[in-house]
Amino acid sequence: MKLYYAPRTRSVRARWLLEELGVDHELVTVNLTEGEHKQADYLKIHPLGRVPALLDGELALFESGAICLYLADKHLKKGLAPKVDTPARGTYYAMMALAMSELDPTVALIFDHRRSKVDSSPVLDRAKAKWSDALLYLEGVLLDRRPWILGEDFSAADIMIGSVLIWAQAMGLLGEHAHVEAYVGRLVSRPAYHVAAGIAPAS
Repeated sequence: MKLYYAPRTRSVRARWLLEELGVDHELVTVNLTEGEHKQADYLKIHPLGRVPALLDGELALFESGAICLYLADKHLKKGLAPKVDTPARGTYYAMMALAMSELDPTVALIFDHRRSKVDSSPVLDRAKAKWSDALLYLEGVLLDRRPWILGEDFSAADIMIGSVLIWAQAMGLLGEHAHVEAYVGRLVSRPAYHVAAGIAPAS
């Protein structure tokens, strides 16, 4: 199994999950600055020329959410996804989808406006309102189910949602949401996150 990865990108999610699972894999760092993601050999693995990408035998898989879903199910006995025939599985799907379809695009839009030094626009105002609603929802989820998104058990949903919240925290977007802040603190204290984020060396 090979993970094609670049630091400080969404590929951290896939690396984090692999570290949590503790499964053997080869990490292949893709130098984005040098344009390695646009080389012909890499485009055969990821046709859009982005990271992450996963090779598992004959399977070439891209999109961080898809990779995390695949890995958690492939190693279901590791406990990072609920069993298929349980109510928690439905909540798990909802949280994974929330991360990919709502949280990540909203924070990315706010980030892009900041990078472009745009302080106000109708699009930005809508994104900020969506983000505020999402934080209120997550605050309630964590108050009700803490310490993790699904309750007592850490899962791939925590990696997907948590990676967005860690990014948002770095941008100062968490506001006065004590339970969300505490949740992020629990996430970044995990040894697997330290390895994935480059805070600690891989063992």
